[in-house]
Amino acid sequence: MKKICITGTNGFIFSNFIKKVLTEYSDQYNFIGIDKLASNFTYSNIIYHNNYKFYLGNICDQNFINSVFQIEQPNIVINAAASSFVDASIINAVDFIKDNVLGTQVLCDAAVKYKIERFIQCSTDEIYGHLLTNDAWTEKCVPMPRNPYSASKYASELVVYAANQTHQLKYNITRSCNIFGSLQPNRNLIPKTIHCIFNNKIIPIHSDGSQKRSWDFVDNKCDAIMHILHHAPANEVYNLGPGTELTNLQMVNKICDYFNKGHHLIKTGFERKGIDQRYLVNTDKLYSLKFKPKVSFEDGFIKTMEWYRNNLHYLEL
Repeated sequence: MKKICITGTNGFIFSNFIKKVLTEYSDQYNFIGIDKLASNFTYSNIIYHNNYKFYLGNICDQNFINSVFQIEQPNIVINAAASSFVDASIINAVDFIKDNVLGTQVLCDAAVKYKIERFIQCSTDEIYGHLLTNDAWTEKCVPMPRNPYSASKYASELVVYAANQTHQLKYNITRSCNIFGSLQPNRNLIPKTIHCIFNNKIIPIHSDGSQKRSWDFVDNKCDAIMHILHHAPANEVYNLGPGTELTNLQMVNKICDYFNKGHHLIKTGFERKGIDQRYLVNTDKLYSLKFKPKVSFEDGFIKTMEWYRNNLHYLEL
């Protein structure tokens, strides 16, 4: 069986991803994971499985990565390790450049050295900047990142592209919309709102809450990445989504409606530098590969709300 090396397996999205692929693809692949466990919530996402070997380490550490690749000899790399919280990147951009750009370079160097068959770089729709029209971004749109996080993610894409041009590394890049689901920490909008509701705390909203985001359930992203691995031609970029578009204020009110409380806790007017007004991606290119999301927004939303209702302790991590 081929072996897939996945970085960032203890973060929100890829802790869901590794559980899903271990359930659905253990007869096709062996899996190894890499994570540096930088945040408290990631410790709770450690899992054990006969077909999964976990390495604790930093992708920026060249000796560590070369050792893992030498021992494991993976065939495929999915790079999802990243510093990913926009607010934190505004306070300290250097760590984001280091983790997201240098880390990707180290992985690309190892991928070239050990003749990796396919390198999948997980990126974000935030690299496009902010959308000021009624259109949606296609993969041909010129990226215009507006904060250190999105700039570092676009720079990491260019590192992968350069490895292809210089060393013929075969790659795919995915740019996803806002993802929601279980195992997300309370720094993000949905779990933060739930945490505030159940602890009678102010729910802080940036500006007037009119910023629009498209939301997709985490299982759909996981399925899309595996679909791209199996069906996409090499050296192509794919938008993931498109998700359901809501303003931040609409999303918060929807959560309060679900739990039938918390509306009085909503407070707008909190500012963040360089806030983007709207994100929306066109996913025709992905859908041309015959990909179809399995979970509707509403079903995913209900699953997410119920998971947090039953796991409120997770929001304290």
